Amino acid sequence: MVLRPGTDESDVRALADRLGFTVVREMTADPVQGVQREVTWRVDEGLVLHYAEEAVSGCVFVQVQGDADEDVAEVADAVASYLVPVSLEDALVGTRVPADEETRAARIVQAGLSAPEHFDDRFLRVFAAAMRDGSRRIREAGVWATTYSNWPEAKPLLQAVMANDPDPGLRADAQNILEVAHGGTGR
Repeated sequence: MVLRPGTDESDVRALADRLGFTVVREMTADPVQGVQREVTWRVDEGLVLHYAEEAVSGCVFVQVQGDADEDVAEVADAVASYLVPVSLEDALVGTRVPADEETRAARIVQAGLSAPEHFDDRFLRVFAAAMRDGSRRIREAGVWATTYSNWPEAKPLLQAVMANDPDPGLRADAQNILEVAHGGTGR
């Protein structure tokens, strides 16, 4: 869940404290992972609340992860009702509003962060258009946006970047994402 501007770690921490969650990990600045700040709270055995500040887009987001889907859904619903994240529609609208290159790139990555767990063609179309853009920065945002949803439907897009993008660094990024997130290049 991408949090709305103005919502930050202090809001998430206040919720976690109120609900009795225990901090199990804190990290500041991991440029390799593209994260400025991360905090993880233990909700219960096998269930955590994760907060992160994403470096590329500047987005702040939370994730609930755990072993049991219904426990994850229950905690995610509670967190969403308290923190009121960016809606899927707002994330998509943001990608259509004219903006400078850095803002466009940030909005594309935000859409990736906001994408639902299950495939949604509206988001994939945003990523695909970004990967075909004339700007390397926008293409890069499209490539990285796919990493948050990890949908198999994004694999052909990444393969096309790997095979055809004019920038060797971006081709390498696409290949790395395919190998890590999608279990291979598909070759």
